[in-house]
Order: sequence, then structure tokens, then C-alpha cells
Amino acid sequence: MQKILNNNFATVEGIVGINNHEGSVFTSRHKPMEEFLSLVKGKNLFFLDSLTTSRSQVEKVAQQFGIPVLKRDIFLDNEKDPEYIHKQFQKLLSIAQRRGYAIAIGHSRAVTIETLKKELEKNKDKVSLVHLSFLLKDNNP
Repeated sequence: MQKILNNNFATVEGIVGINNHEGSVFTSRHKPMEEFLSLVKGKNLFFLDSLTTSRSQVEKVAQQFGIPVLKRDIFLDNEKDPEYIHKQFQKLLSIAQRRGYAIAIGHSRAVTIETLKKELEKNKDKVSLVHLSFLLKDNNP
């Protein structure tokens, strides 16, 4: 893990956070998350938990190491369908209006990108896109 992390840190400039996307088994296991987050601890990063499992250990383990955690609210494109993505985006807006912010994740699929462009244009008076690190500094989720 250390070798992979070091390689990633060396090849990705300006890294401020990390994320799991298809790591349900890994993030649901306390010991592997401890090992991983102990390697991340000194890097001054936050962790975005995609919550690909309800058994995620990320928040619990990250607290041990003082690593800030953000969690996704909506997964936009579990289905590759513009109408589904539209409905998920509406749910996202509802959460953001209620709480002041919301975090969505999705794939870089053409259908997702095109639907998001349309949704953002239609809702430009309601939506401000921000870097996740902004949420840590200003909103303290």
C-alpha cells in the first residue's frame, strides 16, 4: 500500500483528499482501513467515503487518526438513464437546500456528463459547485 500511495502522491499534483469508489469490501474491514489510513495520516488529506457499503469503517477509523471525512449523499448514476440521473439530481438539490450543501458522486460516462450539464444549466441559480475541501473549511459537515 505504501508503495502505491507514494507513487500516486508523486504523480498527482495538488492532492488534498482521497476516495474509495469500488472498495466496499476494503472499507467495511476495520483492520485494512487502519493500515491504509495510518499511511495517509501524515499527508494532511481528507477522505471522501463513497459509502458503497452500509458497513463502512471509514469514519470510525479516520477519527482515530484525526483524518477529516466527508460522505457522499447521492450516487447520481446507478442507472445509465438520463431520467434516473435527473431524479437523483433533484434529490441532491433537496438535500442541499435543507442542509446547505450536498455531495454527489458518479461515473465519467457520457450520459452522466451530458445530463449534469443540462441540470446545472437549468439550476444555475440554485447551485454553486465547490471543491470538497471548501466544505471542510467553511461548513464543518
